[in-house]
Amino acid sequence: MTVDPCKITTVPVTSFSTNCYIVRSERSKTCVVIDPGGDGNRILSKVNELGLTVKYVFCTHGHPDHTGGVDDVCRETGAEFFIGGGDENLIEKPPQFIVDLLPSFKNPPKKYKTFSDDVQISFEGLNISVIKTPGHTPGSLSYLINGSIFSGDTLFRESVGRTDLAGGDFDLEISNIKSRILVHSDKTVIYPGHGLHTTVGYEKLNNPFLK
Repeated sequence: MTVDPCKITTVPVTSFSTNCYIVRSERSKTCVVIDPGGDGNRILSKVNELGLTVKYVFCTHGHPDHTGGVDDVCRETGAEFFIGGGDENLIEKPPQFIVDLLPSFKNPPKKYKTFSDDVQISFEGLNISVIKTPGHTPGSLSYLINGSIFSGDTLFRESVGRTDLAGGDFDLEISNIKSRILVHSDKTVIYPGHGLHTTVGYEKLNNPFLK
């Protein structure tokens, strides 16, 4: 089955330079917003500039630098908010030591839904596979959308997510990267939660944590 290429707009937010992604298909004006970590007004301004309607807000995990702008986006657009099952405690009680570093942080909405299993979602030219990739946090998710993977803080260019915070599990993270992300085509583009995008093939060859 042929799918439309994604149209991806990246909005780096907060002092953590979290990559917030606005994703839609070429033929649609309806989008998903991934990891609105803060600076909600900047994200909304870009959505409005592009003339888009937000259907869903997806977070790859519950750390505040990925959820601090969810309230602004959902309140303004009425979008549904989803998080990975296992990260509820990070939504209900965000770690204060991270919140203190994020002046624009707002508590995420208490009304949210969880993905506890792999799920398929399709609408208006977007084909979304929700992939459970715990390790960085217990509820970490990656999203495969029209052939591109949004990996949050699980996998970075030449690195992987830290696992020294509460709920982290290094061995589980590496196992999930290898069995759930690197199984895709070498040409698959990976869009991480911070830093530059990469590809599956590049990480197989160059990521020292995956040798």
